[in-house]
Amino acid sequence: MINWRRKDTELSGAEVAELGHFGLVLARINLVQAADFEASEPIWAEFFSPADFARWSEFQPGTRRTAFVAARLALRAATEGSAHGIHGIYYDERRPLLPMGFVSLSHGGQWAVAAYHPLLPVGIDVEGPRAQIGRVIARVASEQEVEALDHRLLWGAKEAVYKAAGQAGLDWRQDIAVHRPNLAQALGQGFALESMDWGDDRVVVAVRQPLRVVITGPESTGKTQLAAQLAREFGCLWTPEIAREYLTEHGAGYGPEDVRTMARLQAERSAELAASSAQLVFDDTDVLTHRIWYREKYGERDPELEAMPLEGDLYLLCAPDLAWAADPLREHPKESDRARHFELYKTELEYSKKTYAVVSGQGSARKINAMRTLEAGRALPLAKHRGAGEEDRLR
Repeated sequence: MINWRRKDTELSGAEVAELGHFGLVLARINLVQAADFEASEPIWAEFFSPADFARWSEFQPGTRRTAFVAARLALRAATEGSAHGIHGIYYDERRPLLPMGFVSLSHGGQWAVAAYHPLLPVGIDVEGPRAQIGRVIARVASEQEVEALDHRLLWGAKEAVYKAAGQAGLDWRQDIAVHRPNLAQALGQGFALESMDWGDDRVVVAVRQPLRVVITGPESTGKTQLAAQLAREFGCLWTPEIAREYLTEHGAGYGPEDVRTMARLQAERSAELAASSAQLVFDDTDVLTHRIWYREKYGERDPELEAMPLEGDLYLLCAPDLAWAADPLREHPKESDRARHFELYKTELEYSKKTYAVVSGQGSARKINAMRTLEAGRALPLAKHRGAGEEDRLR
């Protein structure tokens, strides 16, 4: 049962619901309500983003323009309280994007809907009754899918996953597999599915899974311990740092190609673990560490490392507030170096538009602070244990 909260404002009257999945918000509005909003003659240039205003200007008055407006009304309700809303919409071809977070829009039947997730790619589709789906479903789905699944759910799932995957040209039949009513796969990634009926209309939402949380930061800031503690707390897997294993085996005398190799191995192992994880996985570092490592060691940027994507959905950046622990594989014992590296991490995460939170604290307070930070950002379920400690702000 979905608990809808009505947004009774003079502008829309949209309804909002939170569906879990680490922060998924769904909003809907009836097209009749959107038509009433149109009739109020708002100042459209102020209501839309510049990109949307340009698109809206191309529509003639009618049902298509009303549906366009309705979807933005739903999105405004879904993103209320977040850093970015409808005024931040821009486009990659036809796909709507926000500066931070993920959004998907759809309209059909009696409804316009918006799905918003602060961390994970999301897609949504709403379909009114369409008799022709049964005639064309075999073109976009395998025989097994057609036989096992409700056809409207199957169509909606393919559309929603296509939107969430964000890659133009995906073949619905070959590249998107719907395994069950609540699970699909595309591009080697899993997608959780939610479906529901609103009267005669069918709605399907797809959210990429698992949530990948990367523990990152300068040397000797408790990253490995924190990753293990959080994985144990939430009963999920975590990826250890490859560098320690690699340098123990090959020796501490490494060169530029070794740093690249360690980055590749780290990315491969993290991807393998994510593929075998249902909802949540923690990574002890990723390629961000190798980028900064290479720059500091060799005084230049490596093209391969700079081109590798940051795959984390959320980063926990460990503050250099722990005492230095001597280790043969660590190279920067000076407090000033660790403080400088910490700022480099912050700069890179902000430049890459990655959601991150700073985690600090001594002893058990560090884990407690991390858990509270995750809870505050709706990135994890309510933690099992609570304790005193400073909460860090999710950025």
